[in-house]
Amino acid sequence: MQHYGAPTRLLDFTRSFYVACFFALIDATEDSAVWMINEIALRELSFEIAEKNSALRCRTSSLKDDVCSLINKFANEYLSTIIHKNKANPDEPRGVLPGVLTVDPYKLFQRTSTQQGVFLMPCDIRLDLLSNIKNSIEQLQNVDTPSVQYNLTDFVTKIILPKKIRWTALSHLKMMNISYESLFPGIDGFAKSLVHTVIDT
Repeated sequence: MQHYGAPTRLLDFTRSFYVACFFALIDATEDSAVWMINEIALRELSFEIAEKNSALRCRTSSLKDDVCSLINKFANEYLSTIIHKNKANPDEPRGVLPGVLTVDPYKLFQRTSTQQGVFLMPCDIRLDLLSNIKNSIEQLQNVDTPSVQYNLTDFVTKIILPKKIRWTALSHLKMMNISYESLFPGIDGFAKSLVHTVIDT
């Protein structure tokens, strides 16, 4: 839905560095960037947030599917709760948590599967992604592990892609079959690929 302009608090990420480079470069006119997240560390952070703020419990925290299922259930519960609490007075939100949740789709659609997609859901939409991550780190660090020092770079890293590599990088990605045609199967992906072919030629 986000591709067609529908509002959502989910942020798209991909498990493929090459797919991320394509999206960073394809419409770039200046230097661009790829934001890399430590998915394992963020999932652990999400798991801690979910267990601390709900009655949900995992059968075993060692199985990824169980952990992801718990986080997804908590994300739905959390959204339902804050929508209900703040329906009357949205300008003064109540029950909003700091942090970010890793959300795995229950069902993989063709585009999500092709793009190797995963989603992050900021809990507080008044703050940007990095501020949400910082707040959740601080909350867990102060309560549970005051002796352990976490850094934001343990969770997020920014890689700059210089403008001068754009054409060469996109050409290599095209040879790897990473293009609008492959990432967006259907007429819209084909049409976008034609537009970029004409413009870049």
